[in-house]
Amino acid sequence: MAHPKHYTDVYCWMDVILNVQEVNDQLTIAIPGVPKGYEALLELDKTDHFRMRGGPLDGAMVVFVRNESDEITTMPADGLEFTRIPPKSVNNIPTTERLLVPNLDLTLKKEVAFAELLQTLMNIADGNWIDYHLPYPKHEFIQYVSAQDIVIFHSSNNTDIDIFTPVRKSIELGDKTGQGNLQAT
Repeated sequence: MAHPKHYTDVYCWMDVILNVQEVNDQLTIAIPGVPKGYEALLELDKTDHFRMRGGPLDGAMVVFVRNESDEITTMPADGLEFTRIPPKSVNNIPTTERLLVPNLDLTLKKEVAFAELLQTLMNIADGNWIDYHLPYPKHEFIQYVSAQDIVIFHSSNNTDIDIFTPVRKSIELGDKTGQGNLQAT
């Protein structure tokens, strides 16, 4: 087997980034920001073939594909093909993962206003446009409502959608554990 350092790098599929790194002589894989110790392990199966242990792709075969020059270029995993990104290009990857949700500064006055508006909406419950005239950013109201765990945001302009039915137990990519948030359409 090649030394684990030969595999360590950043890999990207669409806007999903994975870091393959060596931790305590063990090859690991994780999305950026995963705390140390929570990475998925890559267990050697055969040359350049690893089985992922842990994470949303638990049990998936991960293969490091080499070109004619014996350089690793791609990393297929569970039907997704991740491309190895040169270190100088990592900061230029167009991803949405670098956009952070603004902090919600919830004052008592703001919380009361949000609670009143939410109650009004729940009483009407027609799914129509929200008549929003509060002096606070709209994203803060959305964050407040989201934290209440009483509504589902579907982001669709399809007016035929009025009843939601859970279709699977997780929105995690390739999750087979049944854990995670409910997705509904």
